Amino acid sequence: MPLNFFLFALPAWQLIAGWLLTLAVITCLLAVFFILITGGTRVLSGHLSRYAALPWRGLSITLAFLLLIVAIRAYIGRFELLLEDHTIFGGVTYTDAHVTLTGMLVVCAALVLGAAIAALNAVRVPRGRWLVAAILPAPSVISPFKESPGTSAALSLNRTNWFARSPTLSITPS
Repeated sequence: MPLNFFLFALPAWQLIAGWLLTLAVITCLLAVFFILITGGTRVLSGHLSRYAALPWRGLSITLAFLLLIVAIRAYIGRFELLLEDHTIFGGVTYTDAHVTLTGMLVVCAALVLGAAIAALNAVRVPRGRWLVAAILPAPSVISPFKESPGTSAALSLNRTNWFARSPTLSITPS
């Protein structure tokens, strides 16, 4: 890949994907809020018809958008592996190249499949169980790549150490 991709295009794509992820999460939360409000007003008014449809269509559309944005971020995350520093060299290790990058592509495909199921739910008669089916492909694919105490760190898709301490300056009296 050319150097200008890593210097200009990749940071721009990361910024756009982060902004879209924030937008997708906010719209999903609003869609869940509207479903709760609509269901609550039906309970208070006494209209507990089993066949009265809740507004699942809006949640289906926003969930499809959220899953697509997460797939895009996972795909962009593949390029970030090239920028990692290791003990001897920088870049992708053998395990990253043959296991992690392939696994991340499989995760992207599962997320796109979930987005397609959620979009199909928005077009057809919207049901809540289809949204559960839209979310299921991603965790079923991600779970074999999770790092457990007995597995290698190279199989982990989660590359961010959220609890790492920043270096601090400590002065000891002499």
